Amino acid sequence: GIKHFMDHLVDSFSEWWKDMDDWDEMPYTTAKKIIQGMQDYEIVQEKSLEELMDWRDEKLVKLIMELYEDKNQHLF
Repeated sequence: GIKHFMDHLVDSFSEWWKDMDDWDEMPYTTAKKIIQGMQDYEIVQEKSLEELMDWRDEKLVKLIMELYEDKNQHLF
């Protein structure tokens, strides 16, 4: 989850962040706020990781479908 990202993967993104305006690394206090914020979400406490991923994927599919419908385009 988000804790794993902050603990293990955040350094990989540092190169991308160097291209940002003034923020080339994530301050530790910001990482802590993100972790705490995610843990405060009721849905995160109640659902398994698999359930959260399914929920996310369903929302993304709906969003993509709506974006394409608005432009009268077809996905396939």
